[in-house]
Amino acid sequence: MNRDQLPIAWVAHANGQLLGTAALRVHDLEGREDLTPWLGGVFVGSQFRRQGIGAALCATVEDAARSRGIQTLYLFTLDKQAWYSRQGWTAFAPCVWHERPGDIMSKDCRPPNESMKRLFRLDVLLIVVVPLVDSLAVAVGAETGNFAGLVDIGGGRKMY
Repeated sequence: MNRDQLPIAWVAHANGQLLGTAALRVHDLEGREDLTPWLGGVFVGSQFRRQGIGAALCATVEDAARSRGIQTLYLFTLDKQAWYSRQGWTAFAPCVWHERPGDIMSKDCRPPNESMKRLFRLDVLLIVVVPLVDSLAVAVGAETGNFAGLVDIGGGRKMY
């Protein structure tokens, strides 16, 4: 399993159900290869939203970046600027993705304060590091283009 080289994806699941995903990627927005690395592939199933899962996944990726000595993370979003702002991200620059306007946001990877650690306890989720290799396919929402999950296409592993 790849736990050291990017990209690295985390999958939150419980009782055989996929709750959400997030990834630490080298690049995530064509044309902005000058910015690296990126938080990407953040997705939480609609029935599991507003439970802190997305925040916990993002915090996990931020911790992984911090442990690798990464100073700044980037992301792009078409419509979740307010949510990411509440997670401590700041607007960096406007962007366009498939002719749709959005924003690049950034976050300084300084050590988290203790109140955030208490707010998002990761021990309530099962977070699994999943390598992105040839035997895995990425599921993407047809309408939104958002990352929806990973599908095993050759390794015999069951993934949700």
